[in-house]
Amino acid sequence: MLFFIIFVSSNYKYGIFKLKRLLDYYQFTDYKIIINSNNYHFDLDFEASWINIHDELKALLFAIDYFNIQDDDFIIKFNANCSLKSHSPFLRALRDNDDNYYEVISKYFFTDIIGIRCFYVKFIEKNNDIHIDLRWEKVKSLISDKKQLYLEYLGIDISQTRSNPYTIY
Repeated sequence: MLFFIIFVSSNYKYGIFKLKRLLDYYQFTDYKIIINSNNYHFDLDFEASWINIHDELKALLFAIDYFNIQDDDFIIKFNANCSLKSHSPFLRALRDNDDNYYEVISKYFFTDIIGIRCFYVKFIEKNNDIHIDLRWEKVKSLISDKKQLYLEYLGIDISQTRSNPYTIY
């Protein structure tokens, strides 16, 4: 099962609505959307669960425990300021990984959106003195190179507001 854990710190709901539309378009069926809102809440026209934890790793570990996410489930950590493009190689890679071959799908040194097997999330260092991006890279190094899919292009826009998107990856 896929668990999309979306981190929202302000009014970035456009990326969440677009994600839901694309999940329907690509015919994903076995997934759950969990939104970590940091005290920001808005109405949705689809089912999602809400949590409110200010630390990224603590939120992920809480979600794993609370929603009973299994080690072989796939977690997609997604910052809501990202908006997936309709031709996103990242979503296609998730869809095509139905045999669960890959343990991680991402872009080198980029953690605004990352798909990783739940088992590995539990190994992310809890030391807040080390930047979270470096902790993500360290845990990815535990995974066999054959089981890592690094995409050159993710197919996302990152923006400060919906009216000012810019393509980054």
